[in-house]
Amino acid sequence: MYVRTSNIPNRTINNPSDDFFMYPSRAVDDPHPGIPVPISEDWAEGQKAMQASAPKAAAVMFRRVLYGILLDKGCKLHPLRDGMAQLIATQRLPAIFDEWLPAIKDDGHDAAHPDRALHVSAENVTETMEYTAELLRFLFVEPYEFQQRKARNTPLATPATNS
Repeated sequence: MYVRTSNIPNRTINNPSDDFFMYPSRAVDDPHPGIPVPISEDWAEGQKAMQASAPKAAAVMFRRVLYGILLDKGCKLHPLRDGMAQLIATQRLPAIFDEWLPAIKDDGHDAAHPDRALHVSAENVTETMEYTAELLRFLFVEPYEFQQRKARNTPLATPATNS
């Protein structure tokens, strides 16, 4: 945490008009246990970058999340558009992902290149973060939680009784 206060040599004062800044501004939630660790680490780093007002860095991390998902699901990486199409088809993603995945890819690509980085708005990256969160929810969080539900609702095997 960083705090800026008045600095007068040999005097300790707390001035109510001093600025107060905290970094990071809020904690990033612990990763969901259903998300593979390499993907969840990139996801957390992207969220931290957004909190630090570094949207271009965040966009690059969200693109890394997309790559991590493609690797995890055994999809092609080159060309990336083929891997995204494969992900959509094999994972039966809703049609909106036809538009969201290219947005994640393009924002990350633009943010990684100095000649294009000025074209990545913080507003777009905020939306890209939401698209990435939904992708993680759909592919990892919901299936994990449904498996937890199934495990809770499966009756325990009972030993055979002799009559």
